[in-house]
Amino acid sequence: MPNLIERLNRAIDVEYDWKNQEVAETLKTPIADRVKKGDTIENVFAEFFPDFNYDGNIVFTKVKIKCEDNRSKFRETSPVILSGHGKFFELDVLEDNDNEMILEVGFGSKSIPQSLNNKNGWQIDAAAVDIRHIVKKSTFILQTDTSKYKLINGIFEGSITPNIPSNQLQAGRKLASNTNLNDTQKEAFAYAYATNNYYLIQGPPGSGKTWLLAHLAHQFAIEGKKVLITAPTHTAINNALQKCSTLSQYQHIIKVGKSNQKEGLNYDGSTARNTPDFRNTAYDNNSRGIVVGATCYSPHTRKLEFMDWDVIIFDEAGQLSIPLAIAAMVKGSKFIFIGDHKQLPPIIAENHTDVVFQKSIFEHLHQFHSGIMLDITYRMNKWINEFPSKQFYNGRLKPDTKNETWLIDIPYNFEKHNEILSADKPEVLFCHYHESNESRSEYEAEIIAEFIEEYFKKEIDPENIAILTPFRAQVRQIKKALAKLNNYSDFKEKLFLDTVERIQGQERDIVIFSLATSDPIKAMQRATFFFNPNRFNVAITRAKKKRIVIGHKNLFLLSSNDIELDKMIANFRDFYESSFKVFEQAETEDLF
Repeated sequence: MPNLIERLNRAIDVEYDWKNQEVAETLKTPIADRVKKGDTIENVFAEFFPDFNYDGNIVFTKVKIKCEDNRSKFRETSPVILSGHGKFFELDVLEDNDNEMILEVGFGSKSIPQSLNNKNGWQIDAAAVDIRHIVKKSTFILQTDTSKYKLINGIFEGSITPNIPSNQLQAGRKLASNTNLNDTQKEAFAYAYATNNYYLIQGPPGSGKTWLLAHLAHQFAIEGKKVLITAPTHTAINNALQKCSTLSQYQHIIKVGKSNQKEGLNYDGSTARNTPDFRNTAYDNNSRGIVVGATCYSPHTRKLEFMDWDVIIFDEAGQLSIPLAIAAMVKGSKFIFIGDHKQLPPIIAENHTDVVFQKSIFEHLHQFHSGIMLDITYRMNKWINEFPSKQFYNGRLKPDTKNETWLIDIPYNFEKHNEILSADKPEVLFCHYHESNESRSEYEAEIIAEFIEEYFKKEIDPENIAILTPFRAQVRQIKKALAKLNNYSDFKEKLFLDTVERIQGQERDIVIFSLATSDPIKAMQRATFFFNPNRFNVAITRAKKKRIVIGHKNLFLLSSNDIELDKMIANFRDFYESSFKVFEQAETEDLF
């Protein structure tokens, strides 16, 4: 069998070849199909913001685009190509405001003739991003550092398991006893503190894994260690650093990222600082007692490549691919993986011949040593927690006594949809009969707008509500329905409305989950996405006090001759059986 270096290089190539091919194949399809699927926006109006003008040209770093009907999958941070009038620009989405978007130049600036400003006829397509040359710097390090290769290869193969000396474990328990962590969190803290190489902590929804991370990072820092916190997304990194700062008010917490990638970093009194380039700070590799947040490949870029780390903490490790995790690991000597392989997995190419690389780093290592699972949720009441605990955590996840029986504190009498919205029905599955053959449902969007209007009449704060859906097209459809409400401009920035992927790690009092697709054939065509149990788990575990799932009744009738696929679909059938059901009509007979 090839060694780890060869396997990693091949896996990295598979990933980026797949991404590039996916973009290339998409661009070969008719533009009408691309627009319908959300891969292209055509006939866009573009306003280029001039940084300065010279010789009839605009030098710009930002562009505002407008379109009549934005059905695209693009969101903040998406890499895109803006083309038209013989010009071609690679840009990133900075802001997405439905029919208006702000695009940004990634590095430096670009120029365009002034005569092409404020014109229609532009087009936006997805762009391929290939950073394999950066990620492969990690395999070069493995080639040249025998001891590092031995450690990481041993962990990867399962021949090296956590090395936890009893005296260090005792010290970890003593430190944990001085915190307000619960008993399981304290034990997880002690083991992660004590290990000489690595440790896994599984954090189900609402179990306080980020606070535990903050305690660990702060403890390592005050002992003079250099700590790197990394994760698959800037949002997760910012959240971890924010928690670390608010917990400790520690002054040496730095995020490495662009200015538009620091959302949430300074929430609730956090003093963590952001810098685009770590070289511009007062810190270097001789610094002690620092906590730095950066993406997994950043340690191999000029802004951070001169650093190595005493401890690397991987947050949301269940979403992290093996090559990206190892890219960070080669820069450290002790690794703590915090995540949950029962929640969202990484987006990985399906054509890996080396099947190991179809898993996240957390799921792969979990088979060798499972570490500790945090077993108390501080988020969900007992009714919302019951199904995911049984279905995904062997019944081990329990609500804390403080949130076990909490309900929304509002009067029960709604003008419309009282049976669905009532506070004394904490979890509701609403089945309807309206067909839709796309990844969006006008009916579900309109009825969600009615739900929101009813909740606002009861003076529910929009910041306490989230609306989720699997599809970007349905996000836009729901926005259109909400825009018809009189006070839309007052609440649109406060209400969370997005795809499931964007809410992992967050929570709201009330969560409405729109399944959108009603055509069983369409659902089965995208079955591995639509019925993915991890995505479903995330969607139904964001709510604290009230969860409403909306779907066409036919989605709960499906089955498959494919054993693995039917296991995924079975989550829908089991959920149907366990839920409090409300039907659009008087029909309430058993669907099975």
